[in-house]
Amino acid sequence: MRTRLLVLLVLAAGCSSGPALTRGTEQTVLTGGGPTIRRSPTEPAPQDSLTLSPTDALRSLMRAYESVGIPVTLVDPKKGVIGNPNFTASRTLAGAPLSRFVNCGIGMTGDNADNRRIFLSLLSAAAATPSGSVVETRVQAESQDIAGGASTDRIPCETTGELEAELHRRTRGLY
Repeated sequence: MRTRLLVLLVLAAGCSSGPALTRGTEQTVLTGGGPTIRRSPTEPAPQDSLTLSPTDALRSLMRAYESVGIPVTLVDPKKGVIGNPNFTASRTLAGAPLSRFVNCGIGMTGDNADNRRIFLSLLSAAAATPSGSVVETRVQAESQDIAGGASTDRIPCETTGELEAELHRRTRGLY
């Protein structure tokens, strides 16, 4: 199911003239045998301007992903997109509590992001500009309570914007 979502995101990215992950109005991203996934973006995806070519920006982004412990599993240089659409984390990421990066609500034991399994889809895109490139990163997250050995359905979480900002900071520092 996530593979189909990724394919739709990448195909949609190829149709735009700017960065590949620009947010738009509410749209249905995936329908089919399972639940319908809808995105209702309210603010633009975090962007950062670099004095690098898009190819060099993607290389630097790849190193930034790896420096925070996220393996890059998707590389599409023709579309200028990299990422990991199926990353799973528990408790911490890049030495910080997951609640720094995603908001999944608060339960009886504290921030759900720090106490549940978190499923992340991360995509970054680079597009050429007159002075180099602009990079943009999109994070989508879900949490699943696995306490007591029984798992529940996944619930959507929202990004705090900190993971995107951290990846962009590290991208600037790694070129």
